[in-house]
Amino acid sequence: MNHLTETIMKKPALKNRLLDHSNRFLIGLLIALASVHLAFEYETVRIEYKLPDIDINGADPNDEVLPPVTFQKMPEMPKPKVNPDIIDIVIDIPEPAPEEKEEEEPYDPSQYYVDNDEYGEENLDPEDHPTPIFSSQYPHTAACAGLTNQESENCSRMELGRLIRQKMEIPSILRDIGEKQGVLIEFTVNRKGEISDVEVIQSTHKSLSKSAIEAIKKLPKLMPATQNELPVEMRMKVPIVVDFSG
Repeated sequence: MNHLTETIMKKPALKNRLLDHSNRFLIGLLIALASVHLAFEYETVRIEYKLPDIDINGADPNDEVLPPVTFQKMPEMPKPKVNPDIIDIVIDIPEPAPEEKEEEEPYDPSQYYVDNDEYGEENLDPEDHPTPIFSSQYPHTAACAGLTNQESENCSRMELGRLIRQKMEIPSILRDIGEKQGVLIEFTVNRKGEISDVEVIQSTHKSLSKSAIEAIKKLPKLMPATQNELPVEMRMKVPIVVDFSG
């Protein structure tokens, strides 16, 4: 009985001691926290620093300062002004003066006339009257058949000149003038031996030219020129000389 009563009486005392220790711990913790807070209040230093305003004009040239971005509208190009006072000057360029033609030397029939020539009265120089093409045989009559090259050319010119003189009707005015009269005739002989495209190159008198053309129209067909034994068309020049001095 005494032991049980003693045990019951001891329990409240133990409980009070535990509470007393717990309260002491809490009080100590509060005191410690308060001490720490006070310590920070006294030891923490607050420093405030105000930055100075930046002066762009007086900034260090080494410092890179970006300009503000701005957008500007491109101005329109001005239109060219027309000056009404400007006068267009027109210069008339004169037409070039026509070239003066050299006067042709008068036709001298004596240059085609030599006495005692091999073929009669006329002597022809092939260099003065070149033939358009080379042929082995020139247009000719039967009198010049069988000849070739230069002999054929000379014979053909002499024979054609003789035939034309025979068929010419000499105007009386030429007989009255007297002396030598001449005309240089050019014509084409085609592959059939027909004469065409008659043209007067030089003449000492107009009436002689007309008479020579009419005489050529009365000529018979000729034997055509040949080249490599084939007939070819050829253009010829034939001088006609008529002597009225006797």
